[in-house]
Amino acid sequence: MPPTLYYSKKVHFDLTFEKKIQKNFTFDLWVAGGQFVCYILVMNKIVIICIIAAALVMVITNGRLMAQKQGYKQISQVQAKEIMDTRTDYILLDVRTEKEFASGHIKGAILIPDYEIKLRAEKELPDKDKTILVYCRSGRRSKLAAQDLVELGYTDVLEFGGIIDWKYGIEK
Repeated sequence: MPPTLYYSKKVHFDLTFEKKIQKNFTFDLWVAGGQFVCYILVMNKIVIICIIAAALVMVITNGRLMAQKQGYKQISQVQAKEIMDTRTDYILLDVRTEKEFASGHIKGAILIPDYEIKLRAEKELPDKDKTILVYCRSGRRSKLAAQDLVELGYTDVLEFGGIIDWKYGIEK
């Protein structure tokens, strides 16, 4: 078994010809460290078909695997604004410096500078399952902070870029 398991799936399919099931195949697909490992239990010697099927499964699941590896979800500012307008169960997190925050921030935001996330997050953001909307000035620091939050165990981290593109007003 690979050392770090990112994704595992048992795949079953039927090989059909002229609308009749000819053979049944079952295999385990494991993905670890970017490598795909396929353990095949075949009822016949048509292994090449299983390898082709495994390749198709890899292509189909690749986008999902990359999202799982990234850990946080990037959303648009329109989506972030919609969450702010329709929900109350979220935290709006500004990860800029204190000086930047004082010069203007999105209403309701709390400040934890990106370089202090690992030190302060668990104390100031105790609910690791709560939705956290993360932004900075341009989007670079918010991505780094969002990844830090995921590594600390936060499960619903949404990053939406920078305040320089925010069209919905700020407060000082």
